[in-house]
Amino acid sequence: MKRFEQRGWVERSPDPDDGRYTVAALTDAGYEVVVAAAPTHVRAVRRLVLDPLTDADQQALARIAAKLRVRPVDLA
Repeated sequence: MKRFEQRGWVERSPDPDDGRYTVAALTDAGYEVVVAAAPTHVRAVRRLVLDPLTDADQQALARIAAKLRVRPVDLA
């Protein structure tokens, strides 16, 4: 995180609700880096993780992912 902050990609600030924590937020420049990296990242995940899976593996992964899905509202 320190390197990202030094590059101007994130800003850190104390959590307003609990000072023991720090909140990190992407800057506009950081968001641009994420957007630029996304296509390469998606291709790599597909090639290395998804493409080797059989149809049965993909269906199992989808079932597992559905069980693990948590929305922020579920944590409140």
